[in-house]
Amino acid sequence: MTAHNRTLDQQQHVESHAPYMTLFFVLLNYTAMEYVYAKFHTWGSLPLLLIGTAAVLTIATAVAASVYKLHFNRNWVYLTIIPAVFLSITPTPLIAGLLMLAVIKATLVGMWFMHLKFEGNWIYLMLVPAGILAAVLVLGLYPDMVMQTSVEEQASQEEDLVSLPTPFRSLA
Repeated sequence: MTAHNRTLDQQQHVESHAPYMTLFFVLLNYTAMEYVYAKFHTWGSLPLLLIGTAAVLTIATAVAASVYKLHFNRNWVYLTIIPAVFLSITPTPLIAGLLMLAVIKATLVGMWFMHLKFEGNWIYLMLVPAGILAAVLVLGLYPDMVMQTSVEEQASQEEDLVSLPTPFRSLA
């Protein structure tokens, strides 16, 4: 059968574009959850907002999947609903919750758009050392970040310098 005589189902099976569109909608869901989580983190209605956002966008993804005949099964639903439920139930700090959502998004992008899903296990020989080096770099720079003076401390130091007599200002 020639390429121009294929049905839509045959084209999607051969070209494998269906998971990319589904993944687009899943990443859209994660972006919306990140926004809702960051904007309404301190609100008491955060669980309702997060689960509602995830549910609405998951339903929209299912509708788009049925219209465009995309591959959408319950694994994609779990992938969108479970983080929303987890962040709604557990008292997670803002940064940790956003970091969790960002890591999941980065993993999905790496797996599908960078085609790491289709690589062999040798890819871990490159990813694990790079991750360890990134962690060492962050931990190595952490003391510099912690020891940096805040704006209030800088203002206090400047006030102390102004109150010193003129000959002592050059020594400080």
